Amino acid sequence: MCGKFRTLLWAYLLIMVCANTLIDTSVKASNDPLVYSYNFNYLGAFRVPNGLIGTDQFSYGGQSIAYNPINNSLFVTGHKYHVAEISIPTPIIATNLTSLNTAKVLQNFSDVTEGNMKKIAANGEEISGEVKIGGLLVYGNKLIGTSYETYGTSAVLSHFASGLNLSTTGDFAGMYAVGSSPSVPTASFVDGYMTKVPANLQTKLGGPALTGHGIISIMSRTSFGPAAFSFDPSKLGIDTPVAATPLLYYPMSHSTLNPPIGTGEGGASASQFFTQATMISGMTMVNGSRSVLFFGTHGIGNYGYGAPTIIPEYDGLNPCPGSETLCMYDPFGKGKGPHAYPYIYQVWAYDSNDLEEVKNGTKKPWDVMPYAIWTLPLTAVSSYVYPGAATYDPVTQRLYIVTPDSDKIASSSSLPVIHVFSVDLLAKSKSSYKLKGKVMLLNGTVVLKNNGADDLTISASDRTAMQDFSFTTPIAPGGAYNVTVAKQPDNLFCTVLNGKGIVNANADITNIVLTCSSEPKAPHNVKGSFVK
Repeated sequence: MCGKFRTLLWAYLLIMVCANTLIDTSVKASNDPLVYSYNFNYLGAFRVPNGLIGTDQFSYGGQSIAYNPINNSLFVTGHKYHVAEISIPTPIIATNLTSLNTAKVLQNFSDVTEGNMKKIAANGEEISGEVKIGGLLVYGNKLIGTSYETYGTSAVLSHFASGLNLSTTGDFAGMYAVGSSPSVPTASFVDGYMTKVPANLQTKLGGPALTGHGIISIMSRTSFGPAAFSFDPSKLGIDTPVAATPLLYYPMSHSTLNPPIGTGEGGASASQFFTQATMISGMTMVNGSRSVLFFGTHGIGNYGYGAPTIIPEYDGLNPCPGSETLCMYDPFGKGKGPHAYPYIYQVWAYDSNDLEEVKNGTKKPWDVMPYAIWTLPLTAVSSYVYPGAATYDPVTQRLYIVTPDSDKIASSSSLPVIHVFSVDLLAKSKSSYKLKGKVMLLNGTVVLKNNGADDLTISASDRTAMQDFSFTTPIAPGGAYNVTVAKQPDNLFCTVLNGKGIVNANADITNIVLTCSSEPKAPHNVKGSFVK
């Protein structure tokens, strides 16, 4: 009898152990909500001061930014990647920049690295090439920063720390290595943007902060898409190297976000997630959610590597007049390289539960895909789209996103504009969303259909003029769309790019492009010296 009792007791204990194990597994993932486009409420924008402010100026600056909770202010980089502190005026929604308020300078520009920004080679040796500040983060009473080599493969070190008083000297510490191979393939995977991790997710993701980088020149050294590694900034200068846990990245051998050209849905464009014309320069996590958000720009037109042209008839011509490479129609292109005009400001949203699986070893960093992407609705920006940084205030639930080169107040001055969003996690999805896009290089009349119906006639007489279109019939969340050309214009052949998909971001679809050429063309080439 006692033997039977012991057997039953052990069976009961075994069941309880298994039950507890099952319970632990089931609660491992976060139940916090995901952030979608409808959680963003655009509050407006503000300007930054013009002219020399200490050792630098904001003109052609704004690539890195950090919220300072002590002063309710922002640290922002300038043209020479020195750092200044500015106030946060009331944002205003306006298309006219003169209607916006202008921030005040709280601390003049200063070189927070105290001359050490280029000392990122092995053993702290100085590299010979150009170096930039890749990211800023206020962590405790320190300003944490990253430094990266713009075009080269010599960087080994990446992070530094400084005080919050920019005029103080002697408080710089760095440069430090964060992570080591194979967990961090190279410094170029971590030497960019940073963000704090909400307290309830720090154990799940392996640290109190995230750092990452990617999509920079010489792509073979970095991530083909966004990247995120957890680390502890308080360990800088203590641990060598500081431990970094990989959560998300895409090496050249696993470019998951960018399938072969021509395989994209709805046309010959490349991936809606990433091409070498994509740029990402901001990352944040929102308290109360489990989302990891990346901010940048993405080309939604036909992708190719070549020389930019403003002449519509030259698009796709190879070689381009005056060049040895392909012609790519891009009115804002600045030289030979990757092009995919037109460009949009885009958000890439990831689920931290997926990143936790990478940390736990059940997924690879390149197995994770965004759960949604959407276009940022910005006003008061120039037609030239260039990515800036992002930062977050967890108390007010506000996001600050920079658009560099937006405030062209003079031919020699091009200032960033700072946009402000509030995040409302209680907001609800709409019952339906609009299907919208852009038309380029059209001269004549074309007819589009969505899902074989809802005819839309579009006419244009100037091939250099871009115009917007919108279908009449809205689409419910989760609904499918498939935009096709029902009738071609005379003497032109038009193609729909990004025209097929599902409304999964609970936002208006705005990345569809209709582009026209004099004859049917194969997708532009995708190779070039940008990848090495």
